[in-house]
Amino acid sequence: MKQNDLFMDSSILYRTTQKYFDRELQQFQLTYAQLPVLIMVYENEGISMQEIAFQGKYDKGTITKNVQKLESLGYLEVIHSSKDKRSKELYTTLKAKEIMSNVYEVRRNWWKQLNANMTDQDIEQFSHYFLNLSENAKKLVDFNDTSIKFYYHQKVNLNIYPNKIATVFYTGGCNFQCKTCFHPEYVFIRQNMQEIKEEDIYSFLQKRNKMIQAICICGGEPCMHPQLSEFLSYGKSLGYKICISTNGSYPDTLKSWIEDELVDYVILNIKQAPEFYSQAIGLNEYNCEKIEETIQYLKKNNLDYRFEITLNHDIHDSSKVQAMAKWLKSDTECILYSWNVEDESMKQYEKIFKTYLPNTKIGELK
Repeated sequence: MKQNDLFMDSSILYRTTQKYFDRELQQFQLTYAQLPVLIMVYENEGISMQEIAFQGKYDKGTITKNVQKLESLGYLEVIHSSKDKRSKELYTTLKAKEIMSNVYEVRRNWWKQLNANMTDQDIEQFSHYFLNLSENAKKLVDFNDTSIKFYYHQKVNLNIYPNKIATVFYTGGCNFQCKTCFHPEYVFIRQNMQEIKEEDIYSFLQKRNKMIQAICICGGEPCMHPQLSEFLSYGKSLGYKICISTNGSYPDTLKSWIEDELVDYVILNIKQAPEFYSQAIGLNEYNCEKIEETIQYLKKNNLDYRFEITLNHDIHDSSKVQAMAKWLKSDTECILYSWNVEDESMKQYEKIFKTYLPNTKIGELK
């Protein structure tokens, strides 16, 4: 028996469906590309663009383009969320509501034509198979070999995200080899190290989003993994706040996540004054331009963030601490941790930092 060419059949179905809807929706100045977005908003008033992107597997550019077009046509209204000013909620207008019965009729006629000459049993089986194909395709996109891997999951943390109950995931790999790294096992990943099962992660997040308010990503260095955006988008779709703990050396990745509204809070881990940075991160030389770019971006952005600094008496002294504090000068929160520094020295360093960062305090490692 000859097997059908699934790729060609799918291509034909997509192209003919697009032509049909473009023709039938022309009277409303709508296109096939805009239709799923309009229907999703109509059936889920107040939905965010992030939720549409996740559910429909759209990229940000596609969603933004279609929402802007629907807004310009008078079919959608975009409102800043009262819960999160950086998030936008989508609502259909009266104009949209007046045409939706016609839109549904166009869709019903399309489906009626597709299943002509099919029995009820054929239709039921087709719907079942097609749903399975769709779900498997989503999984292929979400969970392929390039998906992010987490090596440890701290289920509850009360300290990392201000005023939020958080759950913390640790990525693997880092571009630094810091002398004050508290988690070297996530930098030098052993071949027998087991990652957390994806199904366990997603099951946990789905069940706990009423109790846990935030997801924090630590490492390793999370920003080494731009593919993490899919996971962040999923977390946002469940209503979680997102925190990234980073060394600041990947500003482009961090910026893209922030501008895509995937990150709500940043912990920026600073190692040393710029001229002595290589000594702190285990490299022969290092230019701090990327970290400086991250610092300046966070200072100019409305996003909440804090500095975290771990002090080590082998590489830090009063002059270096002062140079570091002067470099970071800001009103944002700064937390100092001790690697091996005596209490009296820590108090002295705190006093130096407060000259330039008045919201500095000494933190306790939990």
